[in-house]
Amino acid sequence: ALSPTSVTAGESVSVRVTGANFVTGSTSLAVSGSGIAVSNITVESSTSLTATLTVQASADLGGHNVTATTGGGSSDAATLQVNAPALSVASVNPSRVPVAGSSTVTVTGTGFVPGVTTASVSGSGVSVSSITAGVAGVQPRAASAQTTLTLGLNVAGDANPGTRTITLVTGDNRFSFDVSIVRDYPGIASFTASPATLTPGQSSTLSWNDVINATTCSINQGIG
Repeated sequence: ALSPTSVTAGESVSVRVTGANFVTGSTSLAVSGSGIAVSNITVESSTSLTATLTVQASADLGGHNVTATTGGGSSDAATLQVNAPALSVASVNPSRVPVAGSSTVTVTGTGFVPGVTTASVSGSGVSVSSITAGVAGVQPRAASAQTTLTLGLNVAGDANPGTRTITLVTGDNRFSFDVSIVRDYPGIASFTASPATLTPGQSSTLSWNDVINATTCSINQGIG
């Protein structure tokens, strides 16, 4: 038997294994899958041992088989469940993303797992082009420790300005936060000239519809 039977990715925990025929100095403990290291095995008696399991933030989520082995053979496997750490967001920088282009958004928080955490954006015209969780080479990391998540966002030129919701998912855990899509440069919905073709001496009426972020208008030299 194994206690506890569940752990959180990114933590180190002490576990107790009960069974039979454990031998000091010759009993080992193995965990299937990747991202879990075993250390500090202490045989307390022939029926009980303790060990430390260091679970990396990038450890495989779900069930892992834990097996004790001595010179006489191996035990039946006990199941250890690795759960995703809780997601939280402390800051988002920048929180305003311009229309028509690619932007990088850095999110600070907890529960970001490399290769596991995903992101999606509400609405149309905005998509996630890349996602990088955590810091390469810094493992294991306590599940409660803050780390960073870097998102690449592509915003189409016709994307509507306003609030968009980004949803992060790690395992069964979800967390959502908002960013603002803004148009920081002048824009128009349509332009007309009446008449559209001129001969010398004629005039034309120019019209701009749904103008935003514009305070002045100029016409190229040689025209007017």
